[in-house]
Amino acid sequence: RALAPMNGNKPGPRTVYLAGTEVLPLAESLVALANSDGGLIVLGIGPDGRPTGEIWEEEAELALREAAALCRPPVPSHFQAVELPAGRFIGIQVPRSLELHSMADGRVLVRRRDENRPLTGEEIRTLAAGRATVDFETEAVPGAKPDDLDTATLREYLEKREERTGTRSA
Repeated sequence: RALAPMNGNKPGPRTVYLAGTEVLPLAESLVALANSDGGLIVLGIGPDGRPTGEIWEEEAELALREAAALCRPPVPSHFQAVELPAGRFIGIQVPRSLELHSMADGRVLVRRRDENRPLTGEEIRTLAAGRATVDFETEAVPGAKPDDLDTATLREYLEKREERTGTRSA
């Protein structure tokens, strides 16, 4: 599925534009997005949102492989096509990670506004302490069936959610 840039024509907290396939900026963006809320790296677009030239898939794959080697532990990611008014671009989707990632040189980065920012020692400790060891909300419970749910609790949840969001769940 193609994604449009999340902040119009500018990079932001979940969108990184990289003009080329330079390995270090790509690795830094992988780490920063994984340590933050995840997001999309779009290759071939400058920070101003303008195309900078065509990037070949093989070139992007090689750069991603080399960038991944600079990340500790490796950052999960996958390629996806990105359709923009200026054409089709190569995107790299990076999910939010439950692990704390760093660069091979020891720097821990996060995404703040439209830039990758290194953390101080105290900020790293705070980020690490706030990381869940398991993301229970997204994990399926093996063997769970609809009958296992308490219908009264589920009904109450749906009512409160409807009050809060103003939309009715199906």
